[in-house]
Amino acid sequence: MKIDWQRKLTSRKFWCCVIGVAISLMMLCGVESGEQERIVAVITSTATLIAYIAGESAVDKEHKDDE
Repeated sequence: MKIDWQRKLTSRKFWCCVIGVAISLMMLCGVESGEQERIVAVITSTATLIAYIAGESAVDKEHKDDE
């Protein structure tokens, strides 16, 4: 069974899960809330960037197939 990584990395559910796990682990380790917010901001911005790049590449591929 092959994993469709593009679909996984553009899934909002996947990134919400990643953020939830990260916050839980940080709370368990006693990381302060300000640091947690910064880490979640990095994860969220990275997820947004990945989703944008994947979306644009899919659009580009469709345009290339139409030619």
